[in-house]
Amino acid sequence: MALLTSSVSLFNSDIASAKWTHGYVGVSTYSNGNCTADTNPNRAGGAYVQNLKDGMVGNNLVVDTGTAYKDNSAWESDLTGSFANSVQFFAFSGHGYRASSFSSNEGAAAHLYTLNSSTSFHTSEFQDAANASWDEIRWGSNQLRWATMHQCYFLSDEGSTINDQKMWAMFNGIHLIMGYGTRMYLDSREGSHYAARLGAGWTIKDSFFDAAAKYQPQLPTDQTTSNPSGSVVARVKGHINFINDKWDSSTVAAPAYSSNNAGSFSTWSKTITATGNKIPGCPAYC
Repeated sequence: MALLTSSVSLFNSDIASAKWTHGYVGVSTYSNGNCTADTNPNRAGGAYVQNLKDGMVGNNLVVDTGTAYKDNSAWESDLTGSFANSVQFFAFSGHGYRASSFSSNEGAAAHLYTLNSSTSFHTSEFQDAANASWDEIRWGSNQLRWATMHQCYFLSDEGSTINDQKMWAMFNGIHLIMGYGTRMYLDSREGSHYAARLGAGWTIKDSFFDAAAKYQPQLPTDQTTSNPSGSVVARVKGHINFINDKWDSSTVAAPAYSSNNAGSFSTWSKTITATGNKIPGCPAYC
């Protein structure tokens, strides 16, 4: 595990436990499934969720050690089925596709290489069972209140009102979804920083934004061609009553999104300039 190189302590033992339940899905070795999502498909998604999970446990924010499904054990159904909805705090990390990548009009998606099986892998990047899309996700009807999607494009509407409505349709009791509206840089150390800020009593939104501000400038400038002004946009969407949620906030369900209460939901964004300058201490991929 990479160490957090900042003045923020990884663990803050003086913070009492909020006793959240938590779960994670992350993919690092996409090449296990012959994935060609990128010229170098491997990303440290598994390491990110492990760092975040360890930080949540170390900061005494959770009721148990939690469950993290990684690589061959990371399935689309973990996001679209009961697993994510059965915990209060959930995170995914790995590759992501924007909505316009799909002809099915199902929206942006978290990309995996398995086909809901640890031994069956996709033959096409766009197979449904290898992508958890907006139209397949309805979060909050059970326990889920906060989700972090550490991937490219999950919170990008690409200028489309229809896409924006598809994103809001995912809100079925969940308070907030954290993610990115552009291409982003996957550095697993961001998970440790995120957890440290949560443990220090910061709001979930500000914890996510602060971690993004530290690690997202590393995105190479030649990879920002589809991003506004060479930047990375970190984003949070959710119900306005819960924007100040933090480690000890209520886990009561938010109202499900509808056309009648649309004015109670909002989007918050943080624009981060990409420089391509790497933070020392990262291996071949972080």
